[in-house]
Amino acid sequence: MSNGWTYMDPEDLRSEGYLAEANRLFFHPLGLALAVVEEDDGSLSLAVLDDRSDLEGWHFSGDSLPDVTAKAQKIREERHRRHPIRMTALGYWTQPVEMTTR
Repeated sequence: MSNGWTYMDPEDLRSEGYLAEANRLFFHPLGLALAVVEEDDGSLSLAVLDDRSDLEGWHFSGDSLPDVTAKAQKIREERHRRHPIRMTALGYWTQPVEMTTR
């Protein structure tokens, strides 16, 4: 069932910079890495690499840094474009999670 949504191809997730930013901002500091995996039949899927035992977590380095930097800038520009619209419509950028105590 679609609900009218479209689905992003894993290669687009990677090439457009969303994967790198999700990793840089969320997954890597927690010792996880979201990865695009090529299956035996050539199809692409997503997988989560788990190295939570390494408290330092993952990081980008070496030859990947220029590409990651360019992708981060592209995502920053998209966030900047969307920020005022989302703030006006919802009152927040990141949805708050209500914390309750018992």
